[in-house]
Amino acid sequence: MSFKAEVIADGSGKFCGNGLRFATEHEAGHYVGDLAMRWTSVRETRVVASEDDVNARIVNNKLEHAPWGPACPKCGKNDTQRGHHNPSALAPECDYWVCNDCEHQWGHE
Repeated sequence: MSFKAEVIADGSGKFCGNGLRFATEHEAGHYVGDLAMRWTSVRETRVVASEDDVNARIVNNKLEHAPWGPACPKCGKNDTQRGHHNPSALAPECDYWVCNDCEHQWGHE
């Protein structure tokens, strides 16, 4: 489940949206509010639930598009990225996920 932002921006009275889908109603509301401030013809806004996968998020008031990493298994946050260990005498070369919030590492492959 996700949330999408829609606007009425013409005289048709029909809500229209784009392909952005957010994890929370709050994020979609933030996005549509910002959109309405930038577009001069917006007459009405709304946020509606969607069965589509999440593909966007708001981080530090900025829009980010997927892909981003999976949720951290330790803290649950989505602020993750791929890391890489070079080979050493102690460990083989591998890729892994690291959480930028709690610094947990997992999925060493």
